[in-house]
Amino acid sequence: MADIGGGVLLEATTIGSGTGNYDSFLRIQATSVEEGFNTDQNGNVLDNKASFTHSLQFGDLQPINVGGTDYIEFRLDLNESNNTTNGEISLTDLRIYISGADATLADYNAGFAGFTSIFDLATTQALIDANHGSGTDDYRVLIPVTAFTDAGVTADSYVTLYSSFSGSNGGFEEWRTTTLSGGAEDQPAIAIDKITIDGAASGDGLVVLVDEPISWQYTVTNTGNTALSNIVVTDDQGVIVSPELSGGFNVGDLNHDNKLDTDETWIFTATGTAVKGDYSNIGSVSGEGGGTTVNDSDGSSYFGADPKIDIDKVTVDGATSGDGLTILAGESISWKYTVTNLGNVALSGINVTDDQGVVVTADLVGGFNVGDANQDGKLDLTETWIYTGTGVAGIGSYSNIGTASGSFTDDAGHTANPSDTDPSSYFGADPQIKIDKVTVDDAASGDGISILSGEPISWKYTVTNLGNVALSGINVTDDQGVVVSPDLVGGFNVGDTNQDGKLDLTEA
Repeated sequence: MADIGGGVLLEATTIGSGTGNYDSFLRIQATSVEEGFNTDQNGNVLDNKASFTHSLQFGDLQPINVGGTDYIEFRLDLNESNNTTNGEISLTDLRIYISGADATLADYNAGFAGFTSIFDLATTQALIDANHGSGTDDYRVLIPVTAFTDAGVTADSYVTLYSSFSGSNGGFEEWRTTTLSGGAEDQPAIAIDKITIDGAASGDGLVVLVDEPISWQYTVTNTGNTALSNIVVTDDQGVIVSPELSGGFNVGDLNHDNKLDTDETWIFTATGTAVKGDYSNIGSVSGEGGGTTVNDSDGSSYFGADPKIDIDKVTVDGATSGDGLTILAGESISWKYTVTNLGNVALSGINVTDDQGVVVTADLVGGFNVGDANQDGKLDLTETWIYTGTGVAGIGSYSNIGTASGSFTDDAGHTANPSDTDPSSYFGADPQIKIDKVTVDDAASGDGISILSGEPISWKYTVTNLGNVALSGINVTDDQGVVVSPDLVGGFNVGDTNQDGKLDLTEA
């Protein structure tokens, strides 16, 4: 038993506290970090489960005596969803107040201004969920009664307990206390707790991969003092809810009388397929007892992760970039790979490759991709990551394909590896020209022919294209000062068959 300040004691315990002993006055549930306080206010009040949460008045609390000192006992039941010892959950804050009215969310937002502080935890307490499942407490906190009386408490004073935890894996934590006995009048009441299940993960606010099969569990308990019949569970999104049966009875109907007794917990389930983005549905339960109908509802939500990636690859030659460029063969070139996130979740493990064996490297700044704005190593939705590869232009048509891939893992450990491809091409230009010159004497032509001195002669220059691209600016000269002129037809060289002023591959 440890003193955690002001004579307040914290002790691990294994005392059963299920229905029939005493019920919870505060239940909170969230993943990772959770917080809440007891209140009669319904709706979205922090991480409270409203049907298991209510106000307390000091006059209703039953003191206990430990070692000659009177205490108000608050018992804590940790219920983490993995049913294994959870050494990570911690009690990060515990505050107890008294006030003249029930606490509300507005009071929380105002820092509980006007409330009288009874206790404020100074140091985070690491806890262990040693007693798996609901119904057996793990810890108790003992507040000296004198802490209340010294603060001027009255029987009508409201007692507010605020607590926050870190390291929760989606289960729920609940606080209980012992209250003074009331009358025997029937007080029917019912509660429902709905959670989303994806594989081994369960809770509210899960992140689930789109199109995965999921289910919902609806846990129904009797929070009153009389048995309930005609239990009906529905879902506002049209999900078909079915009871978990054993021998034709709900698995929680221990005495098989088709009535939800005060010591029973009934289970219902439904199935579906995860959709993209935020999703929420509400489970509702009704039952009859004590001549009246009671009901309750509880929502559960998830986020449907839709990981997608996109790559855009272009060829770069100096200041020119794009696809289908014409580049002189032998020139240094590069490729630019632009990677973006088209999904709704950040991606890790980004990898870019090229099918032609080009070595692709990331453009880095400070050890991170130049586009990783927050330098977390993940491709976020608003980021654009850049990669490059280099090479030398070959001859003729060339194409290579860039591939980008990434990874995302949801809360259940399910992993998706989205990928995308994009090609880029160029044409490697290899310009070559050939000239064939012969001497012409009337009908005779060639090289090294014998001609009578004084006879008129001519020279014929035949120009062809031996490369793979058309040539422009064709010019023919002679080293002996001979004036060389093109043979023209219609203003174009006689061999320019398409009259475009370019020496094409098939022209002479």
